[in-house]
Amino acid sequence: WRQEQRLLEVNVLALARLCHAIGTVMAGRGHGQILNVASIAAFQPGPWMSNYYASKAYVLHLSEGLREELRPYGVKVSVLCPGPTHSAFFRTAQLDASSFEQGKLMLSAEEVALIALQGLAKNRAIIIPGWRNRLLCLAPRFFPRFLVRRLVARLNRRFGRP
Repeated sequence: WRQEQRLLEVNVLALARLCHAIGTVMAGRGHGQILNVASIAAFQPGPWMSNYYASKAYVLHLSEGLREELRPYGVKVSVLCPGPTHSAFFRTAQLDASSFEQGKLMLSAEEVALIALQGLAKNRAIIIPGWRNRLLCLAPRFFPRFLVRRLVARLNRRFGRP
């Protein structure tokens, strides 16, 4: 539970506090730009990693809401939703990244950062690096929710969860 609690404190509580504090300052100045980092996980439930997926959904939804709330004050809000990225994430989450590394789904951190900067320059609300990742984010809309849950559960089990 301690590990799950820390995840929620960072992904939900710290984000909410920072956005409130920084958003208030930027709104007072009449300009600013906030970039939050969610994940493609934000677009579906994630059995065996439920708190992670749910926390990223929170980041996505908070960012979209704040975008509209802060727009009249000259503050732009965007959310980055990367897919698998070459980083310490997989090691920290104790997941097997070998399948992602062999395919073209995994981008480098530099590629993700460049795409994020391009998205910010275009004032995109949601920035999803890579066409495969964009497709993965759309797919849950076209399948029954029970099927999406089961597919994600199978994938998460395959990559290292129980």
